[in-house]
Amino acid sequence: KAVGWFPDDGVLVLPFSGYVDGTYQPQMQVIDVGADTLVKRGSIDLEFSGRRSKLFDGDTLVAVTGRELRVVDLADRDAPEARAKLEIAWPADQVVAFGEHLAQFENGSYHWWRTDGAASGTPVRMRVTRQDGIDSLISETDIGIGGQIAGAVGRDGYLYVATSRTEGREITDPETGNTRWEYDSFVITHVIDASQPKAPNVLGSAKSKIDDRWFYGLLEGH
Repeated sequence: KAVGWFPDDGVLVLPFSGYVDGTYQPQMQVIDVGADTLVKRGSIDLEFSGRRSKLFDGDTLVAVTGRELRVVDLADRDAPEARAKLEIAWPADQVVAFGEHLAQFENGSYHWWRTDGAASGTPVRMRVTRQDGIDSLISETDIGIGGQIAGAVGRDGYLYVATSRTEGREITDPETGNTRWEYDSFVITHVIDASQPKAPNVLGSAKSKIDDRWFYGLLEGH
């Protein structure tokens, strides 16, 4: 069902995923289908794996993933152009109540195996909703440079959030030329002014190294 086959327009839309320039990337490949030919055309970049697609009026593709709906212009099949997207679902790895609202935190990522670890990964994302409307998004805020949610608490209009990440670096022995990897784990605390739920403001962050240990997985704070 994930494959979009539109015989009236002679086009096939095939979801796939793989590594592009070292980064994992889900895509949808556009293929022209003739009586005895298949011609590879352009591809559509997605943030998540495609599940369904529907072609309207021959050149407007509506694609649905597990988290978003995306509208793509296929007038030029060699260069599909994204026209609009709508987030329809998101994960909530930790939820904190403040006032009449909820802060829903989605884990980001960190590439501990990369030598540019301090600059790699995706940040924790905070989504604010009302407690009586948990699916109605009020605002989104990215927190930090990449990591996972470790703990959060709301108090007096502020959110105090802890995220965690591990960073790696390659060390070369100047005498032997041999290399080894060293890793450091960090907890980053963030103070967020949430008095305006439509526009939360990260006031500041502080990074603390966890001495004598490092971790791959999620660190939890209480």
